[in-house]
Amino acid sequence: MDRFFEDFNSKTQQMFEQGVSSSGLSNALEKAKIGFYEPINFDTYYSAIQSLGALADKIVSIIAKPHFQVVDSEVILRAEQASSLSPNSFKETMRDTGLWKKKQTGFMSPEYVHSVEKVDTIDTYENRFVAYLIDKIDEEVTKLMNDLDPSFASFENYYETRGISFSPNMLLSSFETNKPIEGVFDANSSIVGQDKVFMELSKLKRKSNKMMESEFYKRLIKKGASLNITPTNILLHDPLYNYCFRYYRDNFLGTTGSDSQTEQVYHNFVLLSFLDYLNNEKLLPSDVVVRYENGKLVFEPFSFVKGVLEFKLEQDTDGLKVMADYKGIERYNCLLVTKRTYNPRDVRTFRERRGLYFSHFEKVLLISMENIAKDFANCLTISYHKKDVKERYDGFLSSLSMIFKANRESVMERCPVCGSSKTQYRSNRTICDRCGSVYALLDEGQYIWIKTFRRFSRD
Repeated sequence: MDRFFEDFNSKTQQMFEQGVSSSGLSNALEKAKIGFYEPINFDTYYSAIQSLGALADKIVSIIAKPHFQVVDSEVILRAEQASSLSPNSFKETMRDTGLWKKKQTGFMSPEYVHSVEKVDTIDTYENRFVAYLIDKIDEEVTKLMNDLDPSFASFENYYETRGISFSPNMLLSSFETNKPIEGVFDANSSIVGQDKVFMELSKLKRKSNKMMESEFYKRLIKKGASLNITPTNILLHDPLYNYCFRYYRDNFLGTTGSDSQTEQVYHNFVLLSFLDYLNNEKLLPSDVVVRYENGKLVFEPFSFVKGVLEFKLEQDTDGLKVMADYKGIERYNCLLVTKRTYNPRDVRTFRERRGLYFSHFEKVLLISMENIAKDFANCLTISYHKKDVKERYDGFLSSLSMIFKANRESVMERCPVCGSSKTQYRSNRTICDRCGSVYALLDEGQYIWIKTFRRFSRD
């Protein structure tokens, strides 16, 4: 868990254990100094990367010339090559009849014998510890890359889209063609040291890959290492090994939080930021009370009105339910689930979960701090490194409120999203067989409420 969330968790626990009503939410947040934004401190990242780089350099030196341990190794040698046999080797040779051969004299004699040789091995307690540190460095590099990826200037990160169209309403229509386009790749050019951080991180990643490709790492990582490292003579007195031990003690020991705790704190962060947004928009009822129970922020279900819709918020084990109601005759169920970092390997799992949820919800949205998967169509990015949280929540509520004037005859025949005529009418709503969009007619077909854009595509 990073420092921001550790601080956030401590403050929310202290402030909300007794419960805070929505009428005092702003004062409570201000009193506890709980904020939802912190700019990226590239100097801090640079220091962390330099520190890991120095550790990696020490490990590279260890890999080149590691400590060995002399151990006894049982071998089978030709009888004439073996020196004097130990009592145990003699007994093993006597028992192993496959080593014996009948001579011309008629007597049996051992052709091969069991013996013991002294051999050098790198499989030592200290070297297993170093292999474990290589794993930790790679984990830290991956985390740093995930943290910094959203700040990297790229078209997809900036616009949160994976493509462009060429219609009059296209994204590019807002650009001026008589001069270079601003605001994309130069968005963070004023941040001193950003490029330096990315360069150092790339160098560290290459070092990490090189260490993990070494024979030293491959031979030892499967052996495992105790996380309760004992300071042996080598770890205390060999300068290279001692540097690794001190770094582990100062930076890794006792600092790892469970994944479930990190996910819960991020969920609390999202929930509290959403309640703060509703409060600032004068949408949060005055009788709502937020409490901290067993590591989780909780509240009783409540409703508010925005535009022509009445919204209701409710918690359950899967996430946050957001339900919209149009005049009591048409409802919309949305489920918000949170995941701090959304990696490419998580996409399939999330899509499978969405498929299961669709029997109960018309919209399933993932809220993440770091959308590394770049699955923008199904993900709302809420991060303490972004100032535009209000605009993002505005967009989310607007996505639930897409009600358009319509002609009943035309929209009954074709999907308003993809234009397909292959639609099914079920339970007062229409589902497109081609793209999976869900929509409903309101007020006898005067309006159309598009609830879900493209659950899937069969194009």
